[in-house]
Amino acid sequence: MSTLLSAKEREHRDWIRAAAGWKKHDARIRASSAPVTERMLQAARVGADDRVLDVACGTGEPALSAAEQVGPCGYVLGTDFVEEMLAFARKKAARSELANIDFRRVDGEELEVRAASFDAVLIRWGIMFMFNPTACLARARAAVRAGGRVSVACWAEPDRNPWAAIPLSILARHEGAHASPPDAPGIFSFADPRKLRLALEEAGFADVELDEVHLFPGGQFDEGRACFRFVREVTSSIARRFSALPPKIQREVEGEVAREAEAHRWGTKVGVPGVTWVASGRR
Repeated sequence: MSTLLSAKEREHRDWIRAAAGWKKHDARIRASSAPVTERMLQAARVGADDRVLDVACGTGEPALSAAEQVGPCGYVLGTDFVEEMLAFARKKAARSELANIDFRRVDGEELEVRAASFDAVLIRWGIMFMFNPTACLARARAAVRAGGRVSVACWAEPDRNPWAAIPLSILARHEGAHASPPDAPGIFSFADPRKLRLALEEAGFADVELDEVHLFPGGQFDEGRACFRFVREVTSSIARRFSALPPKIQREVEGEVAREAEAHRWGTKVGVPGVTWVASGRR
């Protein structure tokens, strides 16, 4: 238990540090992730007047987009375990004059809301980092009404996501680190679509479907170094591992990642691609 608590505390600290990057790059993240948000809302069949629960909403997406879609008679609750993320989400909601949305700090694995009180549950890039994703999905199912839907986004395989795979492989080479267990929390812990499908089915969701969405995380950049700077400022584990290296090794890692990112130059811009699964099901 103490080992688990220590690991969760480290994860929490990592995401607190990443909150600054998410605020700094908010426009970039929202624009580049829009296709995923749109597909999730479609898969969950979010419509006017619906009540929507967004678990691990970070700085407010897809909760804010859902709030716009459900309209003034609908309602959205966004939850996350990082208050620094939620504080920024609340500011964005206020700027957009959205009165139909609330944000609550809570661990997604310990979520408690009134049973069957939502029409849809959204979890975008959240369960991969949970130590007990089964608990989160079970609570999500309890929260949604009969016939309601869930939509979950998780990154696909590393070779289809060079935006993260490139820095992770270079970091591992310089660290001399052993590979993490395949079931360890992390960016690619639900990369296997069979595992993702099974997780939803075991939680009790029916008619599970998987789609894939192609995107350029963060959009396009002037050069490879800027691309890597973005990735390490918004990806908690990469930021922690990079900062733990000596300055000389950091410079080497940055140079190597930048060179590999440049292989994804499209005209005058660098855009390193990614693919995410969007899994959906019905209670």
